[in-house]
Amino acid sequence: MRSASKSFKIPVPLLESVEHLRQPGKPLAEYPSTNAFVIGLIAYAVAFQRPHGLTAALARLPASDQDIVHDFLLYVVRNEIDLRELLPKPATAEALLELARQHSFNHKA
Repeated sequence: MRSASKSFKIPVPLLESVEHLRQPGKPLAEYPSTNAFVIGLIAYAVAFQRPHGLTAALARLPASDQDIVHDFLLYVVRNEIDLRELLPKPATAEALLELARQHSFNHKA
């Protein structure tokens, strides 16, 4: 395969979420590696070109807000929570952040 080495920083809660979802019986189990999953995401985005409003808006949030959302997403994955039931359609970064803040406030360690 023709590849270029690139270095990316992936927030630990997101990486842990992917690893959890790659376990047998989970939605990402068919990917042979985390690298293959990331390549799959890029290929999908390139093949089906459309705006990524939610994730682009999340990327523009301050790092502290991104941390809140990333921690919440790990909690969601580990507890098999269906965010489709909790977020408006279409989902927005603002709604996800608000839900994450509510969770963070209610579940302080």
